[in-house]
Amino acid sequence: MMQQLSFFPEKNIDPRPPVSVNWNLWHGCTRASTGCSNCYMYRRDESVGRDPSIVQKTDNFDLPVRILRSGKYKGRYKIPDGSHIWTCFSSDFFHPDADDWRDDAWDMMKERSDCSFFMITKRPERIGDHLPKNWGNGWEHITIAVTCENQDMADKRLPIYLSLPLFRHSDDQTYFRRW
Repeated sequence: MMQQLSFFPEKNIDPRPPVSVNWNLWHGCTRASTGCSNCYMYRRDESVGRDPSIVQKTDNFDLPVRILRSGKYKGRYKIPDGSHIWTCFSSDFFHPDADDWRDDAWDMMKERSDCSFFMITKRPERIGDHLPKNWGNGWEHITIAVTCENQDMADKRLPIYLSLPLFRHSDDQTYFRRW
């Protein structure tokens, strides 16, 4: 786990303001339901001749833990403390093709507990089996949301989602008021 160090611990607070950042650690998806029929990622990829169903790790995979190598804030994370990180919006974080990379992603999110992470899935049935071992009742800085395009999907997905050990479920409106 990378820690930002200082000779003066009381001065170890990041002076930069928080930012809102997109973190697409992998790209591509397969349609989970009819709610995916108008997916923006599919439309965009198909418009440039790319196969949107191929899930691939991106060059930004390690974005939250990248360190500045020069300048006034050398040695600090590129993403300032307190930032909000929109996670995996060009795929589904719980897509089965990303299983090999997910543990590393959780490790980075744990390391960056000074930031908040928000992700959306249409696969709540996969969440419970793919949480990190030290998850407990959830990590305060991570919000996982589920989308339901109609009542049938709400009846299917919401009971699963609401039974999960999440610190916060996405129906907590106080969370959204911060952003």
